[in-house]
Amino acid sequence: MQLYVISAIALAVVYHPPATVAQSWSCATENYEYAPNKWDEFCVFRAITWRKGAPEPDISGEPTQTRVAVLESKLPSLPGSLYDKFPQLAVLVVRNTTLEVLTVKNRLESVYAEQNMIKSLRVEGTAGAKLKQLHLRDNPINDLRNVSERLTALEVLDLSKTAITENVENVVDFQWFAAMVNLTELYLAHVDAYYIENVAHKTLPNVRLLDLSGNLITPSNFQLDVFRALPALEELDLRNAMMSDFVVSVADIRKNLPALQRIYLEGNDLKCELLKSLVNHLKENRIEVPGSPGRCNLGYEKHEGLCCKTTYNPFIPPVTTKPPTTERPAKETTMKPTMPDGPDTRDQVPVEPVVEHNIGVWIACIVMAIIAIAAVAVLFVVRHLKQRQPVPTEEAHDL
Repeated sequence: MQLYVISAIALAVVYHPPATVAQSWSCATENYEYAPNKWDEFCVFRAITWRKGAPEPDISGEPTQTRVAVLESKLPSLPGSLYDKFPQLAVLVVRNTTLEVLTVKNRLESVYAEQNMIKSLRVEGTAGAKLKQLHLRDNPINDLRNVSERLTALEVLDLSKTAITENVENVVDFQWFAAMVNLTELYLAHVDAYYIENVAHKTLPNVRLLDLSGNLITPSNFQLDVFRALPALEELDLRNAMMSDFVVSVADIRKNLPALQRIYLEGNDLKCELLKSLVNHLKENRIEVPGSPGRCNLGYEKHEGLCCKTTYNPFIPPVTTKPPTTERPAKETTMKPTMPDGPDTRDQVPVEPVVEHNIGVWIACIVMAIIAIAAVAVLFVVRHLKQRQPVPTEEAHDL
């Protein structure tokens, strides 16, 4: 019995799983491009793997570091120890990871979290009052309204290629951003928005740039007066919106968009007649309409660098014949000699010769051809019958 107990204890000691050991994270100092043409020194973590339920990792680095980047990693959220290690963290970059929950805390001023799997956003304490830039492009997040009132210091918000219209019938409503009174740039490209609304008649007083490109906006619902909510708007991007109509009033263009300086209309489906009128009207109001080089698709033509739909069918060649004229041909200035007894033909219009077809001759030829064919047929039959007659014998001759 004692031997059995001792063996059991030994086996338990041997096969007892060891306690999970906390990971050690260390970063490399790099000169990293965190935004287009913007470089700075970052503490960069790459290829990190951290699972749910695992102990907080042991992170090494300079506590005074204010810029941290987590790249190409697998982790559902950022561990609290990351924020504890860098209490002065101001700029956070998280890209190409499996991050599902983004937490905003401490002194964060700018967050670049593009191309992740973020579905929700958490704002701890008063961190939202310090955050000035939030870039969430290309994430499946579908609801930001529950935290938008806490992000009052935001100046730049990028929600492009997110699912923010998934639960609201493809609508973008300006009232979602009304609490962000300092907002100057709002990017809402490719969010599957069909309707742009401002149901509560809120105002975004400082927005200077609005990007709505890549949304299949319904023309019948699109009215310029919705932009009265953005009195400081200088740049409006409506590229690739597939709009086939654009209702604009000459008297209201500056009433609705008093500060507008530039509007992008490339990639829409406007008819050339409408586009030309619209471009002329915008230029008269000192509004720039940038175009681009390159050729247009079949059925479209270029105007001021923009492709517009032509009104003719490209598969039917245009008619180039001249319309009939009733004018008389001009008289010749050179005098022509005439026969002494002949009439004067100087003013006569020349008549082309007429080819007369003799129908009788054609009929006669056809009849003769029929007779010839019949004669040949008769001769053939007669010759065939003669060949089949029996040869006469001497007996028959005597009879």
